[in-house]
Amino acid sequence: MTQRFAAESTCSTARSRTPYFPIARSRRGDCCSARPNEKLEATRYHKDNLVRIVQSVSSVVPESVARNAKQALVQDFTSGIEKEFEAFLMQGKASLDILVKIFKPLFGVSLTTFGDAGGKVKNAVRRNLATTNPERTRRLENLIIQHEDWIGKWFTQERTTVSHYRALVHSGVIYGPEEGGGAKTLALPRTKDGFLIHEVAVSVYGKLWVSVRILSAMLFPSGFHRLLT
Repeated sequence: MTQRFAAESTCSTARSRTPYFPIARSRRGDCCSARPNEKLEATRYHKDNLVRIVQSVSSVVPESVARNAKQALVQDFTSGIEKEFEAFLMQGKASLDILVKIFKPLFGVSLTTFGDAGGKVKNAVRRNLATTNPERTRRLENLIIQHEDWIGKWFTQERTTVSHYRALVHSGVIYGPEEGGGAKTLALPRTKDGFLIHEVAVSVYGKLWVSVRILSAMLFPSGFHRLLT
């Protein structure tokens, strides 16, 4: 049975623009250098490149495989789709890592990374904000819990694997003969779980965009979050 990684309804919004995240300032007036919107833009760049490559190989069989694909099935691993997906995962994780640095000027909480699916953030929030601002603590924890499954799957497990251990395991693009003596695209690359890689990227980027937007509204309740709409 063919599996499909369903894109969330938020993806149409996510494609429209990368959200702008305001610069945070501490009470001393120090400017936070963390700019998550720049990493989000890089994440979207690789997502868009991936989709563009998929559209290209879906419509035109590359000359490098066309001759062989007219006679037999050809499994091609040179399309660049998997490389763009690996870059997408690394930039997406970097977006989260930079995002949590904003906690320093806002709350005096130092975080170097987002951690494994936000575990570091939850612990830091509980230690530093639970007494002074229990409502914000609860909302931040709930937000992380709502998103920890997909963050843990793609930006912790898969991103760590491709960054430190081995390349992405995928099915490649499969070409084969078509009636009339030509060649055509039969299948697009899937992850080891059977999901179409480009659908994963579109869906995960949509979720990332929305989670950053919601978090900004929590961190900047005075109205800065309207910049993201």
